[in-house]
Amino acid sequence: MITIRKLIFVLIFIIVACSKDVDSSTEVNNKTQETPIQEQNNNSNNQDSNNNQNNQNSNTSTQVPFTSRSERYSAINETTGYFNNQNNFYNYTTDSLARVLHYEKDNCNSYMFSTSDQVTYDFNNDGYLDSVVFQYHSGGCNAPTYGYETGIFAVYNNFFNERTVQYFETDLRWVAGDWELNDINGDGDYEIIVWNFNRHENRDFPLKDISILDIDSNLNLTERQLEFTGYDFHNGSSGDIDNDGDIDLIKWKIGNYDQKNDQYFPKVLLNDGTGNFVEEPLLENQQELESEFYSGWGVTVNDLFDLNNDGFLDLIVGLDFGNFEPITTNYYHFDDYYKDIMILWGNEKGKFNTNDMLFLDDSNYLNIGQTFLGSLFTDYDSDGDIDLITTSTDNDYTRYAINIFQNNGDMTFTDVTESDCTQCYNNGEDFSNFYRFYSVDIDNDGDYDLVPGDVNSWAWDNVNNQFKEYLDNLYWENVGGRFEIRKEN
Repeated sequence: MITIRKLIFVLIFIIVACSKDVDSSTEVNNKTQETPIQEQNNNSNNQDSNNNQNNQNSNTSTQVPFTSRSERYSAINETTGYFNNQNNFYNYTTDSLARVLHYEKDNCNSYMFSTSDQVTYDFNNDGYLDSVVFQYHSGGCNAPTYGYETGIFAVYNNFFNERTVQYFETDLRWVAGDWELNDINGDGDYEIIVWNFNRHENRDFPLKDISILDIDSNLNLTERQLEFTGYDFHNGSSGDIDNDGDIDLIKWKIGNYDQKNDQYFPKVLLNDGTGNFVEEPLLENQQELESEFYSGWGVTVNDLFDLNNDGFLDLIVGLDFGNFEPITTNYYHFDDYYKDIMILWGNEKGKFNTNDMLFLDDSNYLNIGQTFLGSLFTDYDSDGDIDLITTSTDNDYTRYAINIFQNNGDMTFTDVTESDCTQCYNNGEDFSNFYRFYSVDIDNDGDYDLVPGDVNSWAWDNVNNQFKEYLDNLYWENVGGRFEIRKEN
């Protein structure tokens, strides 16, 4: 017998289903294609999981409206996606919470919550942070491994409290490039820029360009995939590169297999102010480099920020540093650009030139090879200039390392990690690597601390055959211009 409760549920479902307007049309504009992706209804098996999610917020629960605790910067630096992400950051998502946000669609399709592919922002203006996440296909049935089949985007309302979720289809398999908030079309609302590494699990998968996600006030998601040059991305950055009042995008590869010549070097997407772009080479002297780099120049990080306070965004790039043995042959020289972190100085033209570039001298205090993962920008010593702090890992992507480069005020930097930071390296016992790093007043004492963001939640414990569980609260407190580690389970 059909109960009244079941009958009401069926009627509600019919009303909601009939109210959806499914638009299968596409619109091409300036070599881009805008394609709405359809919402996925939560199946009945996921309702208990959602209830568990609401009750398992760990240390991230906040019942008060969100107030930013971000460090503030110059006007040009606040055009960057880095600042927008940091300005809307509360805390990293813990491993324990990520586990219960795993989405089981059916026997062959489940999707892992990735804490490193997530951004938070109050999209519906209710005072609380929402979150958009890429959740990876977990494998099973005909999929040999996670990330082999297409994933889904999840949009969480009121993420740090009593969250609800909607799922949206995409043809992306692997993101892990980067996410940034920025106002692409000048309408006053943030879109999400997503750089992807779609071929991560199979080089036969298609190269993809940047995706731009639009989230409306009802938390519906529309994906617009740009159709310029496709890349294998590990990172990306956005900001007003040419100082014309709109947001431009940097594209820089990490991979090099099966790519064409026009994918070997970085490009910039210059915005016309309405969200339409023109793609151009980023480096003025690219032709000089083509004879030195037979397969192009790859980096794991490219971050925009004005470090010399001249009003133009500089570009911090790199791949490996520390005890790294670069490849050198009689014909191709990789040494200089593959073993250091570099700063390309910005100018009024919105282009960069390696003849106007600084190589950072790191102290290599750990005596290990490090892979560069991300940058943090802060005036932690209160001397009026921006210092650079980096996050990195060793080759197995299970450990973190921090390096502090103090700005000398003359376009040079000094590595002061050993004197200005306690326990800035971890061997993976209680925390993994992280791809973002934010300067926020996490302890509400009036200065800015170092807090991990985009944490790796997939580290595997081979001994116990399970995912590792890491600290729920890790940060470095600013104590009189020096950072001291704080950690809690």
